[in-house]
Amino acid sequence: MVLNSFDVVYYTSVFILPGFIIKGIINITNPSTKTTDNIYFISCLMYSIISCAVWSWFYVLVNPLKNSKEVLYWVVCILVTIIGALIIGCKSLCNR
Repeated sequence: MVLNSFDVVYYTSVFILPGFIIKGIINITNPSTKTTDNIYFISCLMYSIISCAVWSWFYVLVNPLKNSKEVLYWVVCILVTIIGALIIGCKSLCNR
């Protein structure tokens, strides 16, 4: 498999990474029962989609940077994805 563009890494980090971060934070205080890898991946994907929906307004705001300041655009988007996942994960702990 060859990664031809940075877009593959970006979309993977936006759609997969937040779910694993959120699920990891939730599992720290509320360990789940033993589940299969498929169920774990589906729940992480669900959390990633929720994170993407919550922060989609920010992705739209920084989209004009993509053409003029491409490196800044990628850094900001990935930072918002990671920090946003941490915020959502910690927020879900406060609601329990």
